[in-house]
Amino acid sequence: MSGAGTVEQNDVSAGYSLSEMAYSFGYNLRLKCSSFQQATVSWLLDQSSTLMDAGAPKILSLGCGDGAVDLQVLEPLRTRNRNFYFMGVDFNPVELHRFRKRLSASDEHFREAVTLRCMRFDEFSRLAQRFDLIYMVYFLQSFEHVMPAIATALRHLAPQGRLVIVHQQQSGIYDLRQRFRACLRSQKFHSSEEICALLRQQGVEFSSHTIDTFFDVTTMHAMSLDALLLMSFCFCEDLSALEKREQEAIRNAFLEHATAGADGRLRIYEPMDAIICRA
Repeated sequence: MSGAGTVEQNDVSAGYSLSEMAYSFGYNLRLKCSSFQQATVSWLLDQSSTLMDAGAPKILSLGCGDGAVDLQVLEPLRTRNRNFYFMGVDFNPVELHRFRKRLSASDEHFREAVTLRCMRFDEFSRLAQRFDLIYMVYFLQSFEHVMPAIATALRHLAPQGRLVIVHQQQSGIYDLRQRFRACLRSQKFHSSEEICALLRQQGVEFSSHTIDTFFDVTTMHAMSLDALLLMSFCFCEDLSALEKREQEAIRNAFLEHATAGADGRLRIYEPMDAIICRA
């Protein structure tokens, strides 16, 4: 990796402006209604299979939330390599409490290999640890400027380590958010294509791979607009500030993007990119 040192190291914590409670609600709703979680887990497991057999791999999940993705990624280590170390970092103590409850069902050796830290990203940036695998699943959605966060993660990679960024492409729900940008002014609008362009500008070597996912909106008519927006990470600080015609336009735009499958259920397809950066 070359050129990352030219990235401006500003206060990454200043990028946070989303409601932590709203973000968690939307993320959990998305996991319940989409293929996103399992598709991402399968891809991460495939990519990390050789790492699982390494001597004592160190793994970091930035924005781990309640561990729904992480514990599935770590599952093979129960039998293949018990000498691993995992750290999960999140700024939401409620989600980390849920992670600990999920973890409580594991054996003592497994629990002792897992460290959970409640901290904002600027606090994490001061840690001296290095990791063989760092992954960010929808983590960059929380930042106004993503390159300082990526550069900080790259500095925490061990030699030959990999940083995996899972993020949405421009197609799918991203187009909706762009269309209603004036209504949803509190948004941060990043796509995987934009992140890749920034990496090229900074001279960071990477590869990109598509993960096909969708989310089920069959119950869209019964869902509140709040729930629809949160599930798509379209945060609106005050829906009541939108005129009724604006709210209806947003709901109809969702329906326009939905496709009926063979089973009659409505799905919005939202391909993701897994961006791999190497130390």
